[in-house]
Order: sequence, then structure tokens, then C-alpha cells
Amino acid sequence: MHEPAGRAGAGVALAHRSHLTLISPIAYGGHMTSHIIPSDEALTWFFTDPASRYTLKEVVELTRCSKDDIQNWVKRGMIKPDEVSGGNRIYSPVTVATLAIADDLRLQGVSANHALVQATIVTKIAFQWFAGEEIPDGTIPDFKRDFRQHYAVLATYEDERSRGRPTEPGVELLRGVLRVNIVHRTEIDPWLDCPAICIVRLHWTWLNLAWTAHTIKERSARSAKGED
Repeated sequence: MHEPAGRAGAGVALAHRSHLTLISPIAYGGHMTSHIIPSDEALTWFFTDPASRYTLKEVVELTRCSKDDIQNWVKRGMIKPDEVSGGNRIYSPVTVATLAIADDLRLQGVSANHALVQATIVTKIAFQWFAGEEIPDGTIPDFKRDFRQHYAVLATYEDERSRGRPTEPGVELLRGVLRVNIVHRTEIDPWLDCPAICIVRLHWTWLNLAWTAHTIKERSARSAKGED
């Protein structure tokens, strides 16, 4: 396990065996670049590297959540900056990853506040899924487990329908109404009869997020050196 160090849009991610092919349209000298990076390394960098911390402007770029929504959630105490540096609020990668999921849920018609609450649960369950067990809040898991083609399925149904459902780590039942499950795409069908279902392409969302975040940090570093 890792103790924490603190969206897609700019990059395209293609799963290939145990690696992620990261193709950046942000030009180095006007040319496309591509790197082969193991997906576990991409997530480990994003969630644990000391450089992986983000200003409000960067969070908006990464997650597509609006500045107003983020500031509203901060005022309500639903999220909080990791620190304040030079008058700027700095957000942790866990918060950014959660906001990226919230944006996916909002695109599926979930209200802003409900989307953030549900996204927070998805992040927690995803971390448990990677760890293979329940882990304390604030603990970052190792990302060795292959999660290509894995989705977060959020399903709502009556209590009696929850009986007999799987209970391994990565599954959580909330008040007998909302269930969050991390499943491979081939295992989604049994969940489709649940009302009010939402599906988040977790592998795509987080791997694309990691790449875009890395690209933003590289861009900032080049700008600081006067190379842009």
C-alpha cells in the first residue's frame, strides 16, 4: 500500500496487453509523441508522485467540472483542498480522480451533488478492488491488479434484490438502495435489469486522467524553463 503524497481531453489511451499506449496530441516540436507505459505505473505516478497536485484551473481542465461547481462543493464541505499555496488552493489526485468520475455521472443525468457523493463512493470501492480487501481511508493501494476493460456499475434496486449478490471486496451496498460494483465489461449484463443504473468506464477515465495530468505537468515544467 502507498500512503498518499497529497480527463481525458489531451490524450488518447489504448489498452494493449499489460501496458497502456499513451499517445499525446500535445506536440513536442509540432509532432505527435507516444510512450508505452505500464498502466500500474501510470496510476502509481498519478496517485503518489509529489508533483501530482493540481490548482483549480488544472482541475477544471482535467475533469471538465466547472469552477463554480468545485467552489460550491468546497463551500459545502463536500471536498476540500489538500493545501493552500501562494493563495491558490491545491487539490490532491484522489480528489481529482473523484471529480472526473462525478463528471461522467453528471453526463448520465445525475445531479451535481449526488454525482459527487456517488463518485466518492466509487473511488473508495475502486481502491478496495485494487487492494483486494478493505483498506483504511487515506490509504493508496498498489495498482498491480489488471483493470483493463473494467467499469464501475452503480445500480439501484429494492432490498430483496440485493440478496445473493456478490460480497467480495469492491462491492458495497448502501442502505439497501445503491450498489457499486467494479466489473469487467463481460460481466455487466446481469446488472442491466437494475433500475437507475449508471456505468462509468473506470479504466478509461482514470488512465486518460493520469496521462493528461502528466502532460499538464510536463507542459508547466517546460513553461517554467522558458522552453515554450
